[in-house]
Amino acid sequence: MNGIFSRILLPKNMLVFIRPHSTMFVQFAALLAFAIPVLLMPLQIEADETISPLPYTRQVLFTGFTRPIQEMSLSSEVNGKCLKVFADVGETVPQSKIFASVDDTFIRLDLVANDLSAQKVQQQLANEKKTLERYTSLWKKNSTTLAKLDNVRLQASLHEIQLQNLANERLRLLENQARHTVSAPQGWQVMQRMIEPGEYVQPGQSLATLGDFRHLLVSMALSFNELQALKETETLSLYLPDVDATVPTKIHHISPGFHTGTRKIPVDLIVNSVQPNLKKPLRSGIRAQIKLTVQSEDNTFLLPQSAVLNRYDSYWIVKEDGRKVKVIFLGTSADGASVIISTPELHTTDRLLKITPADFP
Repeated sequence: MNGIFSRILLPKNMLVFIRPHSTMFVQFAALLAFAIPVLLMPLQIEADETISPLPYTRQVLFTGFTRPIQEMSLSSEVNGKCLKVFADVGETVPQSKIFASVDDTFIRLDLVANDLSAQKVQQQLANEKKTLERYTSLWKKNSTTLAKLDNVRLQASLHEIQLQNLANERLRLLENQARHTVSAPQGWQVMQRMIEPGEYVQPGQSLATLGDFRHLLVSMALSFNELQALKETETLSLYLPDVDATVPTKIHHISPGFHTGTRKIPVDLIVNSVQPNLKKPLRSGIRAQIKLTVQSEDNTFLLPQSAVLNRYDSYWIVKEDGRKVKVIFLGTSADGASVIISTPELHTTDRLLKITPADFP
């Protein structure tokens, strides 16, 4: 065996000649027997070298404007001349709840005539009752006929009915007189005034537009995902850029319908006009903004840039088992540290290589 050598190919194309049956040959053969199975084993990846994809969420800013929680048009129920208006535009309805008064002179005259008629009938009724008692006594003594007694009794009954009719007429006049005073909810503010003292008003004519500014609404139109994000937010607040203040708010109304043009759902947020951090009450027309963290569509994820491999204008990720998955690159995050990708083959429970080598096969 002398002069005979074995040739073994090592990495980097190095040739090593070892004499067979020599001590070095035996040691090298044992080393190869141990190394080859190790090289053929699957790649072992530590836990801290993998990550799970995060669902992509985005901050969406919605803007609305404050408006009164309620509005109403105030109109007259009677005709006549307006005598006085108790609140102007921007003012609050007084505690008396009276906004305007309409001339009720003829109603007062009718009430006086009604009182006089009632007094007249009462005197006639009192006289008829005395006559009825006298004829009843005479009839018992057989000094008068039953027909005369019945006639006296009928006259007394008619006067009682007439007295009741006058009382009912008085109630009608009093109700009509009350309607000559145009009332409004206390605490509401006048938004528009369409009447001046001395003008003639007619039934149904609009006199003013009022609003309840003690609470304000902010209307917005949201998609279904945006509405879910709004509901899931524990503490809602509105930022008012015009007064540089943040105020608490809550959901007031959610419409069961939606706008067919924008495919959005109308939502109203409510806020108190009086805030402890503001000197003056809020009014309508103030910009109100709210930020919502909205989860994007399904199959859209956020990954660090090191986990995405760009090769020949295609983007890939590598799962924990070494399998490559082609993804669609949608863009980068605001800070530039992460990328936004989309693929139906990925879930939040999957594990990916945190850093994908550029020479990954």
